[in-house]
Amino acid sequence: MTYFLWLFAGLALAVTGLVTRRHRRRAGGVMVGLGTIICLAAIGWQVRTFVFSPASPAIDRYHATVAYFLAQGVLEETRTFSGPVYLLLPPDRRGNQRQLDSLFDTFARVFAPVPDLVVRDVVVVASEQEIRGGKVTAAVFSQALAAATGAVACVSFVGWPADFEPPSPGPATPRPLLFVFDPSGGTTWRVPLARGQLRRVIVPRPDADAPGRAGPTGPPDELFERFFLLARPATADAVARQLGARP
Repeated sequence: MTYFLWLFAGLALAVTGLVTRRHRRRAGGVMVGLGTIICLAAIGWQVRTFVFSPASPAIDRYHATVAYFLAQGVLEETRTFSGPVYLLLPPDRRGNQRQLDSLFDTFARVFAPVPDLVVRDVVVVASEQEIRGGKVTAAVFSQALAAATGAVACVSFVGWPADFEPPSPGPATPRPLLFVFDPSGGTTWRVPLARGQLRRVIVPRPDADAPGRAGPTGPPDELFERFFLLARPATADAVARQLGARP
């Protein structure tokens, strides 16, 4: 009930701001901004409560944590955009459906209050060994990116191929913002991230034990701190050093 009260309060404030903005532009803009923040905070709280509750056994919390923090990062940079956000996912195989559902559903829940951004998925045709070993080929990855037509952002959950160069943007086809989760724990993303061609990268901590079959429990911030590292352009070399690679 509390969730819906805050959500409706945010929506009401934003709508009032839109009406007010016709006569008082600055005041209306502030109201729209506050209403949007309240709505996003309410959705974020609901996602955290649902996904990371002990009463949600169907959720793979390890991968839900990755999806949650990447989704927050993408939303930060695209909330004023309009268009599809593509998730580049592994193929659906026996035994990994829970992982795929957790990635997509968690990501989509974070984006639920932003109707101008639609979450879609593209399958990267690579084996589990290739993905976990950081051996996804540039050709396969490029094919998946090409299928993400009109994307404002692409989020790879299969890592980043070695020596892969993002396609050059053009006037009619701007390059989407690129985000990566590299389950292999490799550093093939370091150079494009340092150049700003990638926006954020999440990798497993090299000193973290793999989660057990039952999956980890705890709040999302704690799970992220325990299992993952976040790299941005300014910290690409530092995170790569933590993984044992030379800048």
